[in-house]
Amino acid sequence: MATIRDVARRAGVAPSTVSYALSGKRSISEDVRQRILQTVTDLDFTPSALGRQLAHSRSNMIGLVFPVPEIELAWETLDFLPTAAATLNKHGYGLSVFTGPMTSRQILKLYRENTVDGLILMQVRTHDERVEILRDTGYPLVCIGRCADAGGLTWVDYATDDAVFQVFAYLKQLGHKTIGYLDLPQQKRKEKLGYARLVELGYQQACKMLDLEIVCEESGGTIEEGFRATTVLLRQ
Repeated sequence: MATIRDVARRAGVAPSTVSYALSGKRSISEDVRQRILQTVTDLDFTPSALGRQLAHSRSNMIGLVFPVPEIELAWETLDFLPTAAATLNKHGYGLSVFTGPMTSRQILKLYRENTVDGLILMQVRTHDERVEILRDTGYPLVCIGRCADAGGLTWVDYATDDAVFQVFAYLKQLGHKTIGYLDLPQQKRKEKLGYARLVELGYQQACKMLDLEIVCEESGGTIEEGFRATTVLLRQ
C-alpha cells in the first residue's frame, strides 16, 4: 500500500506538500497540486487519515451516486431525492447527484478534490467495489441498500426478503393456492443488485416453506411492462 512518502517521491515534492495539497491548509501552485493529485490517483493512495484532513476544508455538499437508466429515475427517486435535499438543506448542506456510472477511482476523486463532504450510494450491489474501496477510508458514507458483508457500514434498507415472504404467506392465509408472481427481470439478478438478491431470497423462502403453486412472469420497471406481464399471468 502506498504511503504519503511514496506519493511525495513520485511527485517530486516534500511529504508536507502532499499533505497541504490534500487538506488545503496552505496555498500551493496549481500545477504542483494537480501533479500531486494525479500521483495520488496513480498510486491509489487512500489513508484513513485523509478523511480527517479534508474535514478542515469543507464543500458543504453531499454527493448522491445513483447510476441508473432514466426510466428508473422517474419512479424510484421521486420521493427520495427531494426529501434528501430538503433534509440536507436544514443542516446547511447541498446535494450533488451523479447519475452516470462512476468508477471507484472517480468516486475517491470527489473526496480528494474536496468536491463533496460525504457520499450516499444507491443501487448497492451484493459485492460492490465502490463500497469496498471506501469502507476503510474514514470518509462519511451511507449506503441505500446493503452488501452481502455490511459489517462496519452505515446503511438503510427495507427488509425486502421478509416482505416478499409475508405477502405470499398472507395470500395463503386467505385460502389461495395458485399465486401469480411478477418477478424482477433476469438482468437485475445478473447485476447482483442488493435488493434483487433480497427479493429472490424471499421468493425462495416462500417456495420452500409454503405449499403454493407459484406462476412467475418477469416484469421490467415500467407501467407498460407491468401491464404486459400481468396480462400474461391472468391468461395462464
